Formats: sequence, C-alpha cells, structure tokens
Amino acid sequence: MGERHSASWKQVTRGAIIVPLSVFLFLSAFFLVYADTELLRAHLAGGSATSEQQVMHAETLAYLDGKRADLSFYTRSEQEHLRDVRRLLNIARGVLVVSGLIILWFVLRIRKAREAGRKELSTLLRRTGLAVLVIALMLGLGGLNFPWFWLRFHELFFPQGNYLFSVTSVLITLYPESFWSTLAMHVLAAALSLGLLCLLGALLLEPPKPAHDTFAHKSARATFK
Repeated sequence: MGERHSASWKQVTRGAIIVPLSVFLFLSAFFLVYADTELLRAHLAGGSATSEQQVMHAETLAYLDGKRADLSFYTRSEQEHLRDVRRLLNIARGVLVVSGLIILWFVLRIRKAREAGRKELSTLLRRTGLAVLVIALMLGLGGLNFPWFWLRFHELFFPQGNYLFSVTSVLITLYPESFWSTLAMHVLAAALSLGLLCLLGALLLEPPKPAHDTFAHKSARATFK
C-alpha cells in the first residue's frame, strides 16, 4: 500500500512540475524580448519615433523597472495604467524566480537517482516541450485576430478596466497596436524555440536501450518466424 502511494505521489509530482517549467519558459521568452532594447526602439511609434519619443520610451522602461518614481509626460489615467503594468511585471518576475527554484529543487532531487533520474528528466523535458509548443501555437492562432486577442488579454490582467485610451494619447502614439503585435510575435517565436530546445534536451538525455534487450527482441522475433 505504501509503495503504491509513493508511486502515485511520484506520478503527481512529475505531472505537476510541467506547470512551473512551462510558466518559466514562457516568462523567460517574454523577458528575453523585453530586454532587447534595440527591438523595442525599432518599433516605437510605428517605427518612426522621434528623438523625444525615444527618450520618453527610455524613461517609461526605467519606471517599469522601478528606477523612476513617476512619468509626468503621461496623463493621470495613463500613469494609473502604467502603475498596474509595473505591478504585473513585478509579479511576473516573482513567478519566474519561484518557478525557477521549483525546477532547481526537482532537478537536484532526481539527480541522485542517476540513470533513472536522467530518464525522468528526459520525460519531463519532452512533455514540457510539447506543452509549450501546443500552447504557443494556440496563442499564435488566437493572435491572428490581434485586436480581439489584445482586448481579451487586457480584460484578463487588468480587470479594473483602465486600459482604454484615445488613439491620439501619448501612450497609444508611443506604443501603437503594431508595436505590441510585433512583440507578441517575437515572444511566441522565443517560446517555440525554448520548447524545441526542451525536445532536443529530452532526446540527448534519453538513456540508450540496453544491447541485450535488442538482442532478446530479435531472438524472440526469429523464434516466432
């Protein structure tokens, strides 16, 4: 009974660890794109940002990273929304760290098992890679109608509703829809790449089949014939 319970618990643990690993990969994909300052600058204001707008963008990033207290060139409602965005980014950073620690704990735990641990890690990477690829493709399909997708995203993460602004507002002029659709595409591409790396890692970690098993299989097939 105890062994059966232990085996069931191990199966639950293996399945549950896919969630933080998948979250870690998607958040890593986002922050990789977020850290690409050249990419962000290239798509400001529809790709034709003035030097003043580039300064505003740099100050906006400093605010979102907690290096600046306020942004006086935005309206009050825009500042309230950016405050919520900064709060969401801080939560995302915290989730990234926590999920990374969970993954580290899991890897250290199965490392002691040597060959069995290697096989378990291979299985985990394969399942996580497939999960990330499927989710990324589904999000990509949803993003084909980007205005609908972007509105649903804001409704989910900003339920207070302070995200609607005039097309002539400073925030929308600086960060138009084309800016976010391009970033979303890069995030999905990064997530797909990380998912493929997981599958490659799973393939490399897969223990080779014992030679005697292969020989026994061939002997059994020859006997059957």
